[in-house]
Amino acid sequence: MRYPLLLLTGLLAMACSNRERTNPLDPYNPVTNGAPTGFQAAANRDTATLTWDSIDVKGLEEYCIYRSVGGDSLRFRASVPDESNRFQDLNLMYDTTYTYAVQAITEWGESRLSPLDTLIPGPYNFWVADFNSGVWRISYDGAHVLEREYFNSPDAVVYQPGEGRVWVADYYDQAVYYMDVHFTGIEPIALTGRPIDMVADTIAGGVFILQIALDAIYQATPAGTTLTTNKIPVRLDPDASFTLDLQSSSLWLGTPTGSGDGVVYRLRPPAPGGRWELAASIPKPKKVAADPVAGGCWVATDSGVVRIDTDGHLTTYLTDHRVLDISLNPANGDCYYIGRSHHDGQWQTGRLYGQPEPQIILGADYSNLTGIQVLPGEGPAGFLVSQRSTGRILRFDREGDLIGWLGGFYELLDFSLE
Repeated sequence: MRYPLLLLTGLLAMACSNRERTNPLDPYNPVTNGAPTGFQAAANRDTATLTWDSIDVKGLEEYCIYRSVGGDSLRFRASVPDESNRFQDLNLMYDTTYTYAVQAITEWGESRLSPLDTLIPGPYNFWVADFNSGVWRISYDGAHVLEREYFNSPDAVVYQPGEGRVWVADYYDQAVYYMDVHFTGIEPIALTGRPIDMVADTIAGGVFILQIALDAIYQATPAGTTLTTNKIPVRLDPDASFTLDLQSSSLWLGTPTGSGDGVVYRLRPPAPGGRWELAASIPKPKKVAADPVAGGCWVATDSGVVRIDTDGHLTTYLTDHRVLDISLNPANGDCYYIGRSHHDGQWQTGRLYGQPEPQIILGADYSNLTGIQVLPGEGPAGFLVSQRSTGRILRFDREGDLIGWLGGFYELLDFSLE
């Protein structure tokens, strides 16, 4: 066996010079540069999966995998038989940077290394519903696509931990789809209206679905049944949203009502026969999110972030900002937000965590943001944001440093954690 990290030997170079440049391991091949192509590395939890294009060349013996951990130099990790183009690296450490490359071994010598690929494993994955490009399952570092499937017009996605399955709401199909994480066994459930938001029913199973025009909340179950939960006492706007509050056994619903106004209603219990209460009249609510620790909800509005306690008390933050989206840390209830100042137009991403003033994490360098999803964790936590101007999702760690990104997205995105 030959595992040294070397460039082509003189013998291999001489052999290549006598062959056509179509040889994929010829260092002068303009397409491959003499290295394996199509190399990708992606992590799902603590396992990295490495793949590359198969090489059709005489004398191929095996592949060598090289790995760097935490910024150290590349070292030999494993050999792979020549008939395979896949390798899994197990038991990786979370929040640690791993860099990989693959090298082909032939009877003449060693190829050049493939281009490097870097990943950071972690305990979660992201689900992204993109109204124009389908549904994506994204790695913890926000830099790799684990799965992707086209849907007509997906506007909401929910991962259900207990079942290990995924729900997708499709606006123009007037349906929700229920499937596993590999997009197999897709089961459609027809609706009578167009869905505009969806949340997991962690009490009874299934999902709650907000349907425009019908102005009603429906419940869908894995068995395929839909049950009307309750008629909503207000006409829904397309930007309406709702959230399930487990601490107070309530559903909170926010919707604009025209001319910059809006309302937040509360349904309790969240079941047929529950009673709707007007919780607050606030300017144009854009997103409601339940507080997972204290109960109540947070609301993103055109005039800041409003906190509604379970007793009806209102507290407003960032009154000089138009807040486009919020996300609550499931572990400690911290509210992460993206907004833009009414005074100078500057963008800001930050955290509200029980103090009068927010902790500003990202400033004007990251503008035109439209959505945010925070990860669970004590203290500051990592998060994912979407950026309209670049069509990217950007992944930041708990220090606010960019650790990964992906392109090819549009503006209307919905997130869920796996």
